[in-house]
Amino acid sequence: MKISLERGKGILRRRDLPNREKSVPFVWKAPTHLGNDGKVCFVLPHGTLFNHNDTAIRFQQSLLRAHAVTRVVNLTDYRFFLFEESLAPALVIRYRKERPKDSSQLIEYWAPKTDWAVRQAEILRVLPQDRSRFTIREVLDDLRSDDAPRIWKERFWATPRDRRLLDRLSIMPRLRDRVSQSRRGAAKRWLIAEGFQPLGKNDDPAEAQILTLPSRLFVKATAKELNLFLLEDDCRELPSQEVAVRARSNKNIQVFKAPHVLVTKGFRAAFADFDVSFRHALRGIHGPKSDRDLLIFLAAYLRSDLARFFLFHTSSNWGVYRPEVHVEELLRLPFPQPEETHDSKRCHAIVRETAAIVTGASNEASRDFVDREGVVRRARESLGRLIEEYFDIDDIERMLIADTVQVVIPSVQPRGERSVPTIVQSDDSLRVSYTRLLCERLNGWAKQEYRVHGRNLADPSIGVGMVVLEKTGREEKPAQSSNSDREFLKAIDHLQQTAAKSYATSEMVQGLTVFHKNLLYITKPLGQRFWTDTAALNDADEIAATILTRSAREWE
Repeated sequence: MKISLERGKGILRRRDLPNREKSVPFVWKAPTHLGNDGKVCFVLPHGTLFNHNDTAIRFQQSLLRAHAVTRVVNLTDYRFFLFEESLAPALVIRYRKERPKDSSQLIEYWAPKTDWAVRQAEILRVLPQDRSRFTIREVLDDLRSDDAPRIWKERFWATPRDRRLLDRLSIMPRLRDRVSQSRRGAAKRWLIAEGFQPLGKNDDPAEAQILTLPSRLFVKATAKELNLFLLEDDCRELPSQEVAVRARSNKNIQVFKAPHVLVTKGFRAAFADFDVSFRHALRGIHGPKSDRDLLIFLAAYLRSDLARFFLFHTSSNWGVYRPEVHVEELLRLPFPQPEETHDSKRCHAIVRETAAIVTGASNEASRDFVDREGVVRRARESLGRLIEEYFDIDDIERMLIADTVQVVIPSVQPRGERSVPTIVQSDDSLRVSYTRLLCERLNGWAKQEYRVHGRNLADPSIGVGMVVLEKTGREEKPAQSSNSDREFLKAIDHLQQTAAKSYATSEMVQGLTVFHKNLLYITKPLGQRFWTDTAALNDADEIAATILTRSAREWE
């Protein structure tokens, strides 16, 4: 397709061009070459839907209103697996020339996860867990929210159970309610700003400005000591408190003053109880001295699994492009003040306890011949429990957080042949744990006179496992596993493969659940992500919903 220079300029004048993305004019131009029923299918950079600046949001809104988007395929997890030379992750967007009929029209969203088998078969397998559908209205509502665009990322890795926790956390007051950004909006009790940008070789010296820092102490963004707390001995001294900075550099020196929390783009955080400066790769959050304990609590919270869970599932970059979090996304974190929590008296005490633990760890780490990593690790173990109590995290939510941090996050965008937790074959102990939790959840909802028992089996030769659930009277014993179970597993796997919808480069794998008298058979891939606690919780919800919609006779 050729577009003349003048015509191209006309398109750019009429349409916003988010992030100077060169593909955008083609998105608008392609439908003009189609008939009334024509469709467009483009491979586009991830930022087309994931960027969160105002121009990018307006572009999405315009596209969804001008053309009926029917499917989005998120290929970002395959960035280094299929596209080793790619500069950015990719999406596939299919849309029609016509406008959507109404806002209830559905968009299919496929977000396949890395699968080693794709290299052998050259087929992209899209599992039921990686497919979702939502209406255009839902996307437009999301784009109007303060957290936009969240829907594309949240439906990427987050399960229904994860989303329920995210929704609960999202109704809490946010960090942005307490923190203002330098030169943006009204001043608030705390301030966040990046460090200074020194004058570079190619900068005009005439435009340089002299910044007087509150201290000669300086820390690099790459310093390994930026972990929960920072000590004066971790810093080096600048030759002078005066530095020449670029014209566009941050010139607000408040963020260099204590008490403050230093945060890297890669999401490491440390509290500093002394004045220290840093460059723009670091951000500082400064507050009054009366808020010292609360700022220490913030530093501990930013290092917590809970914060990592929330930011991973909501930030546009982490797990998609780069392992970093933008300032606006950092400020989305739920951060209620103690008086805004479920138990203000106890939460005030938690803040004080947190400050005491971090201060004690800092003092211990300042001694000679101390295992600093061990000091930080022990402190974080104690702090994790306090932070979970502060945010009223229950046992079920704790499972969701642990699976995201320990299984999902280490698995995103794998390179080469390294071990990937989500697709490493599950062992028997994990499958037993899954089956136990699944039965516990179902028995919690079952009538008193019945009980659900479970057993599992696996066939590594076909890469499939099966869970057999049996409903009995409360005092009855379940049947034992038999060879017929294995034959049934192979039969179900064959049926599942037959039911899969194959396209030229992708395969829609169908979920399969079989009821037979008082038995329920569920087949699952053997990859670890299908046998986690999170998987058991979601599967229990789905099974319970299925049973409720079926005739009672089919589960007798």
